[in-house]
Amino acid sequence: MLETKIILENIGMNGKAIGSLLLGIVSTFGIFLVGYGGILSIAGLLLGLFALTEIKKFKLKGRISAVIGVILNCIGIISLLY
Repeated sequence: MLETKIILENIGMNGKAIGSLLLGIVSTFGIFLVGYGGILSIAGLLLGLFALTEIKKFKLKGRISAVIGVILNCIGIISLLY
């Protein structure tokens, strides 16, 4: 009999990490140019934190994108306060 093995491969990056990065870019530019973007910053921060836990747990790709997304979203949230 033939034995089949399921091998999980990382094809690409974590989607939440990419989403966090994009929301961080959009919200940061939105806050500085238009004055909006607070909700996007909060959503992006949550996505980035969830992505970092998934990346660590399942050994996925995209850690740098998630970290940059978290940083940009934190900048967006801090700029709302000042």
